[in-house]
Amino acid sequence: MQKLTRPIENIPGYRVLESRKGYLTSVQYNMLKADLLGRYYAEAISTIRRFGYSVAKAHQNSQAVSRIEGLMPEILAGLKAQMDQLENEELSGGEVYFYKEWASFQAALTDQEYRDLVAREFQKKTKNTLLYVYAMERVSSQEDPVLFLAETVGAMDASSYRSELKAMQTRLSPNQPIRFAEFTSLDGAHFDTEDLKGKPTLLYFYFSTCTHSANFFQQVLKPIEQAGMDDLQLVAISVDNDPELWKSQLTTYSDPKLTNWLLPRNDWRGWLDHYLITGYPRTMLLDAEGNILSIWVKGRTESSFRSNLDSLLNPKDSIPDNVKP
Repeated sequence: MQKLTRPIENIPGYRVLESRKGYLTSVQYNMLKADLLGRYYAEAISTIRRFGYSVAKAHQNSQAVSRIEGLMPEILAGLKAQMDQLENEELSGGEVYFYKEWASFQAALTDQEYRDLVAREFQKKTKNTLLYVYAMERVSSQEDPVLFLAETVGAMDASSYRSELKAMQTRLSPNQPIRFAEFTSLDGAHFDTEDLKGKPTLLYFYFSTCTHSANFFQQVLKPIEQAGMDDLQLVAISVDNDPELWKSQLTTYSDPKLTNWLLPRNDWRGWLDHYLITGYPRTMLLDAEGNILSIWVKGRTESSFRSNLDSLLNPKDSIPDNVKP
């Protein structure tokens, strides 16, 4: 915590900035100062939160926890007041970093949701920026990214950031046509998303060195496919950069009897980012018209995945949890 109480003139880089002040406009100076201080404080706050407070709580070190909880609220309040006084027209990267780490630590200390705390503690520009950064960092790991985005958008004021998240929410929502993409089959033939129409389709995305993908296919998808998937077709899509690796590892990560496609390297990054596919394995469910029923079917066991799959394919047959006997 000594780094957070160090005199400002002893912060690395501050004296150099002061020596150059005469060569800078007031806007340039203030922006550089905010960036310098923000990054310095943010890194120190992050270190204490992750490697001091979180570790102490995990190891039930009550003495360390009490010490941090006793000292940090006042320190955080003082640092925020100092940063708030800078009042730049635009937020520097260092300011955003500081406010994000400040809010993360404050939320941990007060047992609050980060998103709720940001919505209460900050106004307009800063609030929208922090919520946007929060959403972009976390949305790809959410089991229900559409709900996550809706809740985040609901906490924001009108802004370009809010509009961007709202647009993302829309494109990820059910009943949207799947974005066009082209694929290559094992024999070199070319297909595209139009070829998926005709029956409901489960897309399974993987790459051929991912142990999680192999386990998911062998323990979850393969038993479901062998038991019968009614009118549902399963298409395995590799994102391997090496076609030969894809073909040589097919029996581990898929099944040669299935429809197996490769998403070409010149297309795959933008298309996968569009659907937040940044980790593997992932699955996506389409209806017979090529519209998305879910960008991410939940479930990591055969029974849970099958249950969620059936609920998406037969929504009228599923009973909401709050009305089940």
